Amino acid sequence: MREVDVSYSDLATAVSELRRLSGTMRDQVTALQADLSAVGDPWGSGEFGGQAGAIYRDLVERLFAKGHGIADGYGTVSEQVRSMSGNHRGAELVSERASEAVERMLWPVAGG
Repeated sequence: MREVDVSYSDLATAVSELRRLSGTMRDQVTALQADLSAVGDPWGSGEFGGQAGAIYRDLVERLFAKGHGIADGYGTVSEQVRSMSGNHRGAELVSERASEAVERMLWPVAGG
């Protein structure tokens, strides 16, 4: 099995980056939405334009929904990683205390 070295501080850094990525993604999707809204319907109202415009509008709405969904996903993962970081830190503290307790118990024997 491959060894993995993870620290709670590495996880906390990942949380910050995931939150930043979530916010950036949301901002960019919102900016694109505003830009496309300002342009209006590029297909016009003719027979072909009306049909193409309906498809275009549906695809654009799906794009925005997916973009916001991905941004939300990054936010959700950041909270899960934050929880992992806290759990990891807690386990590390318990391990340190247990090691210190064992050392105190053994010190009189080993120190002689």
